[in-house]
Amino acid sequence: MIYFVVVLLTLIIFLVRSFPLAEELQFADNAGMVLGLLLVSSLVAGQFTKKKLLIPMLSGFLLYGIIAGPSGLNIIRREDIEALNFIDFIALSLIAITAGGELRWQTIRQRFRSYSLITFFQLIIISGGIIMGLILFRNDIPFFHGFSLEETTVIALLIGVLMVANSPATAIAVIKESNAKGENTDLILGVAVFIDLIIIVCFAAAVTLAVSIFSDNGQLSLLQAGYTIGTHIVISTLIGGAVGGLLIVGIRFLRDDLALLILLVAVLAFFSVHLLELEAMLTLIVAGFVVQNFSRFGAELIHNVERSSLPFYIIFFTIAGARIDFSILVNSWMLALSLVALRMLLMFLSTAPAVWLSEKRGDSVRYLWLGYLSQAGVSLGLVTIIQHTFQGAWAADLSTTLIAVIAINQIAGPILLKKSLDLLKESH
Repeated sequence: MIYFVVVLLTLIIFLVRSFPLAEELQFADNAGMVLGLLLVSSLVAGQFTKKKLLIPMLSGFLLYGIIAGPSGLNIIRREDIEALNFIDFIALSLIAITAGGELRWQTIRQRFRSYSLITFFQLIIISGGIIMGLILFRNDIPFFHGFSLEETTVIALLIGVLMVANSPATAIAVIKESNAKGENTDLILGVAVFIDLIIIVCFAAAVTLAVSIFSDNGQLSLLQAGYTIGTHIVISTLIGGAVGGLLIVGIRFLRDDLALLILLVAVLAFFSVHLLELEAMLTLIVAGFVVQNFSRFGAELIHNVERSSLPFYIIFFTIAGARIDFSILVNSWMLALSLVALRMLLMFLSTAPAVWLSEKRGDSVRYLWLGYLSQAGVSLGLVTIIQHTFQGAWAADLSTTLIAVIAINQIAGPILLKKSLDLLKESH
């Protein structure tokens, strides 16, 4: 019954917003109405995909955004997307602090060899393979047209680094739903979190390099770019440590409304660091790491972030789906599918030898790679950074293609992760 009500509500608003009188009544331009619709309808869509289609709720949010967005029913219009841009800051701050909070130093020390081998192999082989493939076929890719080889290479670098990222949030959800336990399960989750931290740093470096290449003021030298990247990373890390310390003090002495306190500190820190043109996501990952490993409040941090995050995740992922421009995707769907297929191949070619070198054999070598295919929050966050940092049609085309790739990976990834846990005999 609830599914019928939501479909009916969506159709009613579609008809009302399409009716000429709606413009005169200013009903069609009410972003608050859209926000209310998204919170209700996307949540139900997520529950439907989880219960009926057996895929994560986040996939439902993305799919509803695609249906309701400018390329679909146009209930969510482009001006609505612009009006709700502030949700990006909130959702990204919560995603980053959660990722940091899942990094436990003791676990990293125990499995450092496995973590480092898998991370290194995935970073080099996946990003390298993607970059070479894009450069090789650059003449057939629309958003590369008109760019020099140097400019093409730096854009390919952004894509290559982003393709290494995966989804700790999806891994946690599938592992909990499967009641999975075991060494391979720990390795899937641990590497997912660990590699996303590395990717944040690498992506920051890639963005800085890209900005220097596309800057109207001329190109920075490699030494200048390296200095800028290093300075940004160091300052962002130091600020993250300070924010983590502030959160520890706040959680210790302000026991009431912890969810609100954490949300306010995280969002203010993210927004402030972003205005300083530093690495906001790295700052909050460090903050979450500090709370988890230098206090007894790590579990409380994660719990309270989870309490307050769902409404913002709903809007964030729905708007991400709405941003997919099918008029562009018509020309790039083959590229999106090719990137998905190439990433899967490279994931196997990088993970299997890394697992073997970490002295694991048998099923781990054959099936562990299936656990790293999902992409979601951090990946979409990195796409959002591209959208906010670069101007021009190429950035819009690139973002649409990447969101489509992430959407496919987020739908297929959890299914393959569950299959991996079953084959590894660690799900119950």
